[in-house]
Amino acid sequence: MLPSSASIPAATNGIASRAVRSRRPCRSPLSCRTGLRLAHRCIWPHAFARPPMPLAAVASGSCNIGSPSTTRTTPAKPHRSVRGYNQRVPKRAAPRVHVQLLGPLRVEPTTQAVPGPKTQALLAYLAARPRTYRRQELYDQFCANADDPAAALRWHLSRLRRWLGAPLVVAEDESVRFNHEAARVDSVEFAQTLSGDLSPQSEASLAAAVDAYHGEFLAGAALPDMPEFELWLLGERTRLHEYYERGLSELIARLIAVARYADAIARAQQLVQANPLLEQAHARLIWLYAQTGQRHAALQQFDIARDWLRRELAVEPTAEFQALREAVLAGRPGPALAPASAAAHGDWRQTTDFVGREAELAHLASAWDAARAGRGSALLIEAEAGGGKTRLVSEFVQPLAASDVAIMLSGQCYESTRALPYRPWIDVLELRLAHLSDQALRALSPFWLEQLARLVPTLNARLSRRAATAAPTAGVEVEHLFGAVNAMLSSPSPRPLLIFIDNLQWADEASLRLFQSVARRSRNASTLLIGTFRSEEAADSPALQSLLGDLRRDGLTHLRLAPLSLEAIATLTATLWPRLPEGYRPHVCALLAHATGGNPLFVSEVLRELAHGAEMPRAVPVPASVRELIQRRLRALPASAQQVVEAMAVAGSPLTLAEAQQASARSEDEAVAALDGGLRSGLLLAQGERAARYDFSHDLLREAVVAQLSDVRRRLLHRRLASMLAQQAGRIPTAQRDELAGRIVRHALAGDAAPLVLAWAPAAAQHAQRLGAYADALAQLHADDERGSRRELELLLKRAEMQYHLGRRADERVLLEQAAGLLACDPHADLEAEYHLREAAFLNSTNAYERAYQSAQQAYETYVRLEEPRRAAEALHYAGDAEQSRGDARAALALNEQSLALYRQAQDSRGEARLLAEIGWALVDLGEIERALTYLAQALQICEQQGDVAGGAYAAFVMAVAWNFYYRADKIRAYALQARQGFQSMGNDAAAARAQLYLAVSDYAEVKLDTARENFLRTFEQAQAAGDGWCEGWCGQMLGRLAVQGGDLAHAEHWLMHAYELRRAHHEAHNTVSDLAWLGRLCLAQAQPAQALAHTSEAIARLGQISAQAHVWELQDVYLAHAEALSAGRADASPFIQNAYQHLKHIADGIADPTTRECFCTYPTNARIIAAWQRGYPKPFPN
Repeated sequence: MLPSSASIPAATNGIASRAVRSRRPCRSPLSCRTGLRLAHRCIWPHAFARPPMPLAAVASGSCNIGSPSTTRTTPAKPHRSVRGYNQRVPKRAAPRVHVQLLGPLRVEPTTQAVPGPKTQALLAYLAARPRTYRRQELYDQFCANADDPAAALRWHLSRLRRWLGAPLVVAEDESVRFNHEAARVDSVEFAQTLSGDLSPQSEASLAAAVDAYHGEFLAGAALPDMPEFELWLLGERTRLHEYYERGLSELIARLIAVARYADAIARAQQLVQANPLLEQAHARLIWLYAQTGQRHAALQQFDIARDWLRRELAVEPTAEFQALREAVLAGRPGPALAPASAAAHGDWRQTTDFVGREAELAHLASAWDAARAGRGSALLIEAEAGGGKTRLVSEFVQPLAASDVAIMLSGQCYESTRALPYRPWIDVLELRLAHLSDQALRALSPFWLEQLARLVPTLNARLSRRAATAAPTAGVEVEHLFGAVNAMLSSPSPRPLLIFIDNLQWADEASLRLFQSVARRSRNASTLLIGTFRSEEAADSPALQSLLGDLRRDGLTHLRLAPLSLEAIATLTATLWPRLPEGYRPHVCALLAHATGGNPLFVSEVLRELAHGAEMPRAVPVPASVRELIQRRLRALPASAQQVVEAMAVAGSPLTLAEAQQASARSEDEAVAALDGGLRSGLLLAQGERAARYDFSHDLLREAVVAQLSDVRRRLLHRRLASMLAQQAGRIPTAQRDELAGRIVRHALAGDAAPLVLAWAPAAAQHAQRLGAYADALAQLHADDERGSRRELELLLKRAEMQYHLGRRADERVLLEQAAGLLACDPHADLEAEYHLREAAFLNSTNAYERAYQSAQQAYETYVRLEEPRRAAEALHYAGDAEQSRGDARAALALNEQSLALYRQAQDSRGEARLLAEIGWALVDLGEIERALTYLAQALQICEQQGDVAGGAYAAFVMAVAWNFYYRADKIRAYALQARQGFQSMGNDAAAARAQLYLAVSDYAEVKLDTARENFLRTFEQAQAAGDGWCEGWCGQMLGRLAVQGGDLAHAEHWLMHAYELRRAHHEAHNTVSDLAWLGRLCLAQAQPAQALAHTSEAIARLGQISAQAHVWELQDVYLAHAEALSAGRADASPFIQNAYQHLKHIADGIADPTTRECFCTYPTNARIIAAWQRGYPKPFPN
């Protein structure tokens, strides 16, 4: 039996907003409180008292709805008016502004507060080069995740204008540029001086330029949620750092030319510090030390350089560098050295790029030692194309050849010569012939010489013999020929033989049989025989398969080269891209490992392209060498097999045999042949044993295959895949279809299959928490064929629900507007209830709590009549959200408990978990933290059992909130990380930003103030972009606290007033209490005790008004702040010290865990309270 609508308490005028899903701003990241109930009035209609709300009335900038009381107002202090974006630069020159991009970003002069990191990044992007940027380029770079990229960019530009205080940003209709005529940009001047020919530059201009390099470009800047900007930033840093090295090198050369060695040493030290891997820079510094009689310093510098090269590049100093050390030791350093090349170690050819094969090298070395002792052997090395077979042998052979301890004989197989018998062995025998004297040759029997002459015609000329017949390929004659070859190879030799045959997959059958013969004979000789072949092509050579079987039975050693490990890729990255900052390497290495599968060739080629590109690409590039290899593999497959592989590439996920056949529209035999060929060629990998699925071995392979498809064929394959998945969905239980629906919609959209999109979009919307990648595509859908129908209305509401779960408020608003218009023309009772449910969710997320309560009431009444307990529970849930956000946690708790009972009645486990989390939050707001943790643990357990990503993320977020009451930084961080990961996986960036807020809070709790400041700034930027006033307000207060504690009172006032005015505009009474306490402390720091007491007295007065509805977080700190203000005015502060201590003790007594209790009591704020209680008075603030 559903409760009647009368059981829902009357609504109140509201304050604040929501947390997560852009609700509950009254909850502080440090307090999480709700707001003040100002008045009571009945607002519940018992039917539709008005048509659905016209959402066109929403204020587009803040997404608030309705009357002025629920619309966000503009705070007077932090938000002043700005010029229009299309206002052109006036003809009269503005005051000269200096923008420093080398080192930390600085703008001088300016009196405005520094904006957030993303706005700073936009300034750097515009000012770094004198060019004009298309708006679309800026949208993609800085506003890709915004609901309205154009509006987001306008907001950032307005912040820039306010900050710069000069007409430096010129915005046209389609473009934006930085006005370099009105400002000095140090990086631009720096690059202009040090690029091109340096000979015309004076020594003074060169010195001024290098001295202007205060550090790397935008030092300390990091925007991990903007990978495109991070790549651009990396490219700029590399470009400007190379200019810095170039300028220093030129300056050193000029100083040496005029014998100013002391100045040259200082500059050389700068260069070595800038690039410790630049061997020539070390050499020049060593030479300078020697010239000035500092022999010990010169030798010490050599040791430093050698250590760097060994540690970072795994190489020894060059012979020239070591010769310099010997010259210094001998007291003869020689003439001046040539200028150091700033790019020398950026060239991959001058560093070793052979990594990850230590075990294989050791195996070869062991086999070679045995061969030298007369225990020869043969071994085969197998790997996919690009797997490093030839490179492994080359690295092994190189020191042997350099020390002249082996006779090296090699033969190469080519695809174009695979029909020519004995082709690789002819090369081997020609080389062996060159090492044998005439006397050694004549020692061979005439019969063997006659057989050998068939393969090596030059043998007859050398011994003046008649021409031989062609070489045999079968029969007894072959055995004679093999015997002759073995006799020649085993002729007495002063050194062991090392025979290498490369690419045996292309060898003819006769060559392979000869390889087996030589392998068997080598066992009792001083010979090491090595052969290599490509694993993906071995199956195409029956002769090679036969050889492998025979040699395996003979006990031949067979090495299979595995892909490079992540550690090896990291080493290779440091070698081929030494200028990549170490902090970026883990991310780059992970991307490379995923994209290339650890293929050494792919990794190396991608790194070379990245390291030598003028600008950083937005995605991992597919180098030409890799494309060529992939195309060759595709061409090797029959046309029908290519079509199957193409369908698998478009699918984007593993397919079974049946799925691959259906998607490609080929027969079963053709699909089997395609998969077999793809596995042999290394294009595909099998996953699982039963009902195996097949996927590409590397992402680069998939991307390269898709890239070569025509647009028409790509769309066709997407349509086939969508139809195939739709058929599969019809054969599985309804509960399992939601996840499949998203894939159907993605392929249907890409294949222009509108009917499938319309049919499956509602199911996809139900699974919205896992469909973040599809939200933008669904937002583009226009169901023109069903305009005005019930089905279109259902689809609009489902899409609105999906946008809600993704935090896309602007898109959600548009969809609700459209739904309201359809309902006005064609009402349906159940869809009207659904509309009001979606309306309530939207209004809660945009701070309009009173109207949200009304909408939830209307939805609830209808669902009671329709006897739909699950939907009625959802309506109660949103009503509880509104109540709690308006500051009445007790009323919210009652509503949530009713909602929980209905979810359980409907057997909705996901709803049950969500309400357990909501009840947990209500208990947090009531100060019952231990009970809250119990409810939240139950919620997390259910979400984990159900695989509910959204519910789990929300419960983890509330867990972080709860643990913050105890200042347990480890718990806060762990749950905030879990929440952020969950929100990011479902595409909800706004909620992820709120989780990020608590990561900053954990840093603050651990007194990691610099890290906390950076994280608060980053989150502030994200909150402003998302229109999230709750998150923005708390970031502002925390930044204000940090500024007060750091003595930066000007910025402290800006941040604290920003937070206070914002929360006052939203009627966030609880949050303004904390703001007032910290404004009081700011006044104490400014030596204004009377104003401080006014602020804290107002905070205490507000506490009395709101304490009945909810517990007030950090109440003890508010009392302490008031006591500090009283003490500064020489008034009696002891009653408030006592209040602070008693409140603190009450919380501590309720903490069962000793570790948590100790953490709570030793937190700096609480420790100050305990000390003040023991003394009887507080220390003066600041202290």
